[in-house]
Formats: sequence, structure tokens, C-alpha cells
Amino acid sequence: MRDQVLRNNLIAQYGLQIAQYVIPFLTLPYLARVLGPDGYSVRAYVLSLSTLIQVFLDFGFLQYGTKLISEANKEGTSLDGVVSLVVKAKTIILLPISVVSIAFAVFLPIIKSNATYATFAYMAMVMTSLIPDYYYMGVEKMRLLTIRYVITRGIGLVLIFTLVQSGEDLIVVALIDLAVAAFALVMTILDLKGNHRIKLIVYGSAKIVEHIKRASTYLISNASCTINASIAMVAIGYYVSDPLVVSSWSLALTVISAMQALFNPVANSLYPRMLATKDFSIVRKILTWSIPVMIILSIAVSSLSSLLFYILGGEEYVGMAWVLSLLVPMLFCSFYGIMLGFPVLGAAGKIKQMTVSSVAASVLQVTGLFTLLSLGWFSLFSVCLLRNATEFTLTVLRLIFCYKYIAS
Repeated sequence: MRDQVLRNNLIAQYGLQIAQYVIPFLTLPYLARVLGPDGYSVRAYVLSLSTLIQVFLDFGFLQYGTKLISEANKEGTSLDGVVSLVVKAKTIILLPISVVSIAFAVFLPIIKSNATYATFAYMAMVMTSLIPDYYYMGVEKMRLLTIRYVITRGIGLVLIFTLVQSGEDLIVVALIDLAVAAFALVMTILDLKGNHRIKLIVYGSAKIVEHIKRASTYLISNASCTINASIAMVAIGYYVSDPLVVSSWSLALTVISAMQALFNPVANSLYPRMLATKDFSIVRKILTWSIPVMIILSIAVSSLSSLLFYILGGEEYVGMAWVLSLLVPMLFCSFYGIMLGFPVLGAAGKIKQMTVSSVAASVLQVTGLFTLLSLGWFSLFSVCLLRNATEFTLTVLRLIFCYKYIAS
């Protein structure tokens, strides 16, 4: 029975991943050409920054909420309480996070020059953060996540092709993203109420604050990993004035993220199962079988870098394809970092150790960027090398921490 649940979730998650490949890879080349380097660099920069902000808006409740739902479902207790707790906790943290985000954003030239676009983009982030995906992961019923994504993003795709015609339509793109996020939230709420009979109940503030503190451990780990991915983009956007360079870095990360997205269905399906069973033998098998696959994937991405940049951005980006090739080691290491994270350390209750690995990698990333800037060595080439080093550090530390769980 448990194996069948895992298979169903894997199918649903890979269905979601296929949709997450197809739809963005239809919109990305279109937007890169229609918006041009100037407009697309703004969107790429805001998207990179939003990835970091989204982590704080979620506040670790995707994983912590999944854990609470999984435990409540296993014990046969009410799931209403968990959903209510997470909803109210996120509502409490929304205001301070918004204030800090705005205060940080005013110091970024690209954000200040495109305040309207950034405002709509932030509203879309808030809507997305309130979607209770943790519920479906915790009960191991992930089919709706796929259906919801296909419907909402499909509508967004049609709207983009219909309404976005030039670089002057950048605000329209943000409004479409906001509408898609709002529709996804409403669709999920209706499903929870209609099909799962979830109702919100009242909780005392003391209990909510206690769970916010517990979720913060998951936040620190997630934020540290996201800092590694986002802070380099923030630095490049701040210190580099050439839109082509900023866009090229974003395109390279887009391809890397698309490859990494192949790993997420496995990790997302394994995490709730490991919470319930603590049987890590399947993780050990996946890590072993994946080595030749990751080698082939890495070689393929490097060999096809010029073609990928041409498809995604056009001829003017081809000369920057070396950026993608240089980031291939990061891609290779990231698979093992993801698999050793929540599916092993998280499920084993070793959140502190997972957080230590994430924070250590982030410290290396931030220290490395400051060192490059102070020595005058800051360049796209040096940032690529630094990203490879931080991902390697993260993976090695996690391997050390969870060795006893995956050793035969």
C-alpha cells in the first residue's frame, strides 16, 4: 500500500514537473525576445529576488506543516487544527516580513526604477505563500498540485501570448502573475473546504508563536540554501550594468533550475514517506543508481549549452553560453544535496544538522562575494566558481551528517 502511494505521488509530481518544464519554456523565450534585454533583465532580477523573499513568506511551513499533517494523519487526529495553525501563523508573520522586504528593496536600483512591477510581483508572492501545499504533501495526495498548476499556468500562458506584445507590457506580465497566483489560492481553498472538509478553528496566540519558533528552524535551512541561489543574482544586478550579462546569468540559472526540478518530485515524494516509515534503504539505492545518470546529464548540459542559450534567449545570448557550462559542477552536486536534505536529515529529525550545512554554505557564499568585490576580482567567471564551491560544501557536509542513515 505504501509503495503504491509513493508511486502515485511520483507520477503526480513528475506530471507537475513536466508542466513546469513545458509552460515556462514556452513563455521564457517569448518574453526574452518580446521584452528585450532591458525588460527581461528586470523580470529576471525580480524573480531571483522573489525566490529569496518567498522562502521567508513560507517561513519553513511547507516542510514543518507537512511534518505536522503527516503526524496528525498517522495518529488519526483532526487535520483542521494543523491547517488553522499554519494559516494563522503565516498571517502573523506576513506584516513584519513585508516591512523588511520593502526596506531592503528601496536600496536596489532596479527595484526602485520598476517599483510598480515589483509591487505587483510581491503581491503575487504573498498569494502563493498562502497556498497550503503542505496539506497535500502531508496526506500524500499530490494530484491536485499538478491539476492546479496546469490549469492556472495554462491560463497565464494564454494571457501572456495574447496581451504581452512589447517591452512596454512588463507591468502586464506582473498583473498576469498576480491573477494566476490568486486563482490558484482560491482553487485550493475551495478544494480543501469541499473535498477535504477542512475548517478553520481558533488557536491561542501562545501556541501559534510556539509553532512559529519551531518552523523557524526549517526557515533557516531553506533561507540559507536560497541565499546561495539568489544573493549572487542580487550582487550581479547591483554591480553589473550590462543587461546582457544579468540576463545571461538568469538564463543559465533557469536551465540549472530546470534540471534540478527533475530531482524535486523524488525528494517531495520521499520526504512524507520517510517521515512515516524511517526506512532509508530506498534513498541509498537512489543515490547509488543516480551516479551514471548525473554524469550523463552534466555532460549533456555542458555540450548543449550554446543551443540552449540560443533557444531560450536568441542569437545575442549564444556568446555567453560558457556561463552554463561552468555551472555544471553545481548541478551535479545539487542532486545529492537535495536528496540528503529533507528526505534524510529532515525525516530523521536532524533539522539542526541540515541547517548547519545550509548556513555554512551561505556563509561561504557571502564571504566569497565580499572577498571578490574587495579584491577587485568580481566577475561572472569568479561568481560561477564560487557557486560551485558553495554547492560542493553543502553536499559534503550533509553527506557527513547523514552517513549513518544511508550506509549499508
